[in-house]
Amino acid sequence: MRTLRPRRNLVRVTIAVMLTGVLGALPSSAGSANSAPLPWVEGQVLLALFPSLPDTSWIDRAIDDPFTVLEQVAPLNDFVRVCGPRTGIGAMKVLQFEDEAAAAAATPRLAAMPGVKFAQRNHRVTPTGHTSPSPGGDPATDPRFAEQWALENTGQIAGQFPPKAGTPGQDIRVKPAWAQGTTGEGQVIAILDEGLSINHPDLADNIWTNDGEIAGNDIDDDGNGWVDDVHGWNYVQGNPHPRVGRHGTNVAGIAAASGGNGLGGSGVAPGAMLMPVDWIGDDPATLSGLNAMGAFAYAVANGATVINNSWGFVAPVGIGSPSMRAAVECARQADIVISWSSGNLFAVPQSWPAYYPADNVLVVSSFDNAGCPDLITHQDPALVDLIAPGVNVLTTGGSESYGEFSGSSAAAPHVAGVAALVRSAYPHLNAAEVARRDFIEPWTRSLGYLSAQGALAAAASGAILPVDSGTDLDSSSIMRCHVRPDLDLIDQVIPAYLNLGPAFVDAFVPGGWPSEAPRPGNLWPGLPRP
Repeated sequence: MRTLRPRRNLVRVTIAVMLTGVLGALPSSAGSANSAPLPWVEGQVLLALFPSLPDTSWIDRAIDDPFTVLEQVAPLNDFVRVCGPRTGIGAMKVLQFEDEAAAAAATPRLAAMPGVKFAQRNHRVTPTGHTSPSPGGDPATDPRFAEQWALENTGQIAGQFPPKAGTPGQDIRVKPAWAQGTTGEGQVIAILDEGLSINHPDLADNIWTNDGEIAGNDIDDDGNGWVDDVHGWNYVQGNPHPRVGRHGTNVAGIAAASGGNGLGGSGVAPGAMLMPVDWIGDDPATLSGLNAMGAFAYAVANGATVINNSWGFVAPVGIGSPSMRAAVECARQADIVISWSSGNLFAVPQSWPAYYPADNVLVVSSFDNAGCPDLITHQDPALVDLIAPGVNVLTTGGSESYGEFSGSSAAAPHVAGVAALVRSAYPHLNAAEVARRDFIEPWTRSLGYLSAQGALAAAASGAILPVDSGTDLDSSSIMRCHVRPDLDLIDQVIPAYLNLGPAFVDAFVPGGWPSEAPRPGNLWPGLPRP
């Protein structure tokens, strides 16, 4: 959540007190009574076996603590069926231990066993964006392209807390790309999220349809392993009916809402198709990586050319999530480009799945309508490939509404849309070539800003970036953009500190960091620790 500006008629609270309260929300280690919720499902271990080890009876002999093997875990079964041959996985099991300590102790022992490809905890997942309701008239009949600063920035005012005037030209240069005749035709963008409104007037015409399936006959007509999946799949409820999720609808509208239909605005790739893969639910049990693996399998098996992931999770730094590595590798072998959000507040950057090095993945942070990097999203220059619009972006909302959407969740689908434009215009390029093309347009601050026009030009010229080259982002650029004389220091320091670390605060707080406030360490590796 964003930090709102305090009302001016209230007694000001000291920097130290406010920061103490805010920083108290940072994740802490599991085990204490006051610790944050575990970043994984309590007591669960995810086990992947090589094809040469079909018998699992040895697990009982290897592990002393009691556990049960969860049966019929549909997402894992789908993943092994679709992605097993691509990733060298013969079977996957979920072990449920009676207590957390037993699961923690068993994980490394299982990982060291012969025939085990990996053993890990079953991580929980967090979407990386939030919506603000957008005021205005009837959204179903009011053309609102003029409000979409991300697509054409004429200096529009965006946001409500507070409203911010834009800077003309700080957009993704998509209109020149459209003028070249490409709108993403023939591309399928899989939205791996919480479901989306397939009947939204600005999305309905672009919803992917499985032509080989007959709706409602309870038969897997096309033999793909999913029954009646006419418009995607719902792993939360285990059926072919994706739910209406606001977050997923926000993401989908940015990537590929219909254009030129006289309704609302447009997506980046208005000619592309949107494949709903619903896997993020409200129940913590449905926020685990198991459903994510099934979602990847569905996208791979059903012809997605681009995947958008506006979510992530915290995993141990240096260990990460082998299951997500396998999912990314499966998509890579299926020639799919992945756009992945960089993550927002309180997430350790290196632990998000987006940061695993892969030549088909683009990691995306965000900037606002004035061209300033968004300090709420991670801007780590060693890991982020580029930045895209992600602050108060107008997009489709639940039912027939529209709203402003913020966070790296909003930035990633801009890149997914541009990837669809490039793949449509240059179908001979594989996913690695598209993802490593020069999507960025250098500006005076030397930041990696998304440019659809530049991406198409780079694809035509053959300019290729090295893998994980990152952006040229420095702290002085951010400070020039965000430290404003018209705002009180405290309004800027708190959100900036949480992403950039104490060195940022020390540069602007007289006398340095308040000694009575906790210092959790630097969340942004580009600046030194205190």
